[in-house]
Amino acid sequence: MVKGRIEWTDQQLTDQGLFLLVTIEGDGQVIRWGVQTHHPFEWLAYTMEELGELSQAMSEWLYRGGSLEDVEKEAIQVATLALKIVEMAREKRSALAVATAAGDKERGKCGSDTR
Repeated sequence: MVKGRIEWTDQQLTDQGLFLLVTIEGDGQVIRWGVQTHHPFEWLAYTMEELGELSQAMSEWLYRGGSLEDVEKEAIQVATLALKIVEMAREKRSALAVATAAGDKERGKCGSDTR
């Protein structure tokens, strides 16, 4: 059990090795489950489930002699899913921009601007 006040200071993501760990975790997820397609809220639910596991690992470390390694492992899983959501949102935004531009171009050919 950890005693006394615990405070962690933001390290400003200076450890570049963290991004490698996220990449390795992401690759491992694809190996285990394949490339997944889900509704955005399902992705959020999976992320929240992992966040719950991180919370449990943190509690275990703070109050029951758990390990910081488990805290790190769960945090990497949360980060991996969160970054996957960012990546999918960016891809969707790009696809929507292309579709919108194509629609604008197509409307210009027909001469019927419905705006």
